[in-house]
Amino acid sequence: MKKRLLSLTLCLLLALSGLTACGKSGEPEAESTLDNIFTTPTTEAASQPTEPDSQATDPSSPESPDPFFGGITHGFSDETLNNEKGRYNIYEGGEMHIDYFMDVSGTVAKDGVGLLVVLDGQPQPYKTAEEDTYSYLHTFYPTPGKRLDIEMIMTPVTGQEGDTLELTVFHLLGPDYYSNPNEMAPGMRQTVGSTFGSTQLVFQATPPKAELPDTPERVAAQSVEYPDLTSGELASWTAEALQTDSSYAFATNYNWNSGYIFGVSPEENLTIRSEVFGSTAVEWSYILYVNHQPVSVLPENQVMFHTQNGKKTVIETTLDMSGFDGEGIIYAMFYARNWRDWPSLNFTAHPVFSSTHYLTDAENLQAMQEKYDEKQ
Repeated sequence: MKKRLLSLTLCLLLALSGLTACGKSGEPEAESTLDNIFTTPTTEAASQPTEPDSQATDPSSPESPDPFFGGITHGFSDETLNNEKGRYNIYEGGEMHIDYFMDVSGTVAKDGVGLLVVLDGQPQPYKTAEEDTYSYLHTFYPTPGKRLDIEMIMTPVTGQEGDTLELTVFHLLGPDYYSNPNEMAPGMRQTVGSTFGSTQLVFQATPPKAELPDTPERVAAQSVEYPDLTSGELASWTAEALQTDSSYAFATNYNWNSGYIFGVSPEENLTIRSEVFGSTAVEWSYILYVNHQPVSVLPENQVMFHTQNGKKTVIETTLDMSGFDGEGIIYAMFYARNWRDWPSLNFTAHPVFSSTHYLTDAENLQAMQEKYDEKQ
């Protein structure tokens, strides 16, 4: 099969005071059928960027095979501790217990709601009072109209006494959903329409070594480079926009169309290439997930960086797909570690998710449709 590298420059969507703001971006290649696959998870307090402590969204989607109707709100329960940057929680050592809540209405939770946690740009595993197993994502089934209180239990994967770090929780609707090409569009599932709750974690002690889930180590090779921006990439940008906005790109070495990455094999590596340029004030981290698991938790594979003036950051990750069973999902996140800091508060410095992409061993869309015809 001939492999192509499809690249798409993406704009950042920021929900602010009921308006949608878009960063600068170039024109997508004619072959690409995807638009805006990196988007900013929204918050209920989006018009007050210093306090994104709870979230709400309306995930109705007439394109969905079983449309979601209603809304979801989630956030940290304790609102008593605040400083000049907003809410904070205190870490006093050992395993930390932190209260979280979720409210849903309508049918948004009919396929479950997954919660994914990130601490200072690193995937943070947790367990709950009801599920005593550490995992990067737990799925909940709240009852519409009835608040669900969740006791999250975790040992911070980073930080030491004296630090103040950002702890963020993202929701993913229907985390076990896998798109069937014979259905209509999946609507706002998984990373699409995701919202987040965030708090500062003030360390009064240094945590012990965290217990990590047993997940596949997939990174076979990785590089981070800073090539100069071309005149074409800069064509529609002003000097001011380069300081306040960011632009993103996503590519793969496999055939890619309509949200599917085709022909994935356990015997052959998968390469993902992501790019970002723009505001140099943001302290970014980059996390790649396969089936809701980070592709690596080794310190040497962490990607944390600043964008550089006149350059873009290009991250290329080659993944070992051993154990791939013919279906899977993949998505990426650019996480702004310092979004509460000035001058980041005035910029588009929020976590940025890619859309969920569906991995398949089918060679193309027609073959995938035939595969699902056989299952019916």
